Amino acid sequence: MKLLFLTLLPLWLFGSQILNYNIYDRTDRVDLMLTFDTPFEGTISQQHQSDSILIKLNNVSIESPKVKTLNSKFLSKITITPIGTQVQILARVPNSISMQASKTSDAYGLRLRFLKKTLTEKTESQKKVTNLSALPTKNSSELEDNYILVVIILIVGLIITFWLKRSMFNSANSTSKPSLFKSSKNSSNLSEASIRFQKQLDQHNSVMMLDYADASYLVIIGNNNVILDKFHDAKPVTQSDFESILDNKEEELESYLQLDKIDKVEANEVLESYKEKASI
Repeated sequence: MKLLFLTLLPLWLFGSQILNYNIYDRTDRVDLMLTFDTPFEGTISQQHQSDSILIKLNNVSIESPKVKTLNSKFLSKITITPIGTQVQILARVPNSISMQASKTSDAYGLRLRFLKKTLTEKTESQKKVTNLSALPTKNSSELEDNYILVVIILIVGLIITFWLKRSMFNSANSTSKPSLFKSSKNSSNLSEASIRFQKQLDQHNSVMMLDYADASYLVIIGNNNVILDKFHDAKPVTQSDFESILDNKEEELESYLQLDKIDKVEANEVLESYKEKASI
């Protein structure tokens, strides 16, 4: 009986244990991803100092202290230390940086994002305490809607890719606007899709402005088919408008072309951000 008590005592003292952590250094932010052994429903507090942010996770444990040094303008050093029934995270950051916390829908993951302060955040300096049960998460219905839209875009992308490969073997020159799908009474809604503009990124990937229903989609077609943006009223009219949109999304395009060099976890996170844009 005493042995059983000693075995269960750590579970009573600590609600969740940090199994691992990952740091993703982006051009506009740095993300610290924490993974727990059980769903984390505790609280998190943060205290801003002149050159750091002190973050406290209550009812959390970690096997041993962790220290990570980075060469980033958003974050220079992370120290994770277990203290009693909580874990303290000391982030060395400039005074212009703030921290935002969000958890995954199953509560097994926690993301701490470090980025430049907004105008509202610059006027606040007091300690903040947030109940993680109220942190933003996507409900299952929203996720299902997003996945359905992405699946539709992927299907259209596969059709476009097949059409492009076939057109490479066609030597005839046509001055009329190419049509992706033949009109038919039995054709599906996908036959309403057409290409407005397109540009080759490299030997494997192209970026296109695809018209579908009452909206236009900016998509990448290649090794992986991904939607980058959606337009309703501000649709590009000329090739110059299309080139201007590509210039504004140069970083996103370059980031996509580098996805094959990123580990699987990081690639999934980037893909999720593209899916969120598709639901806007």
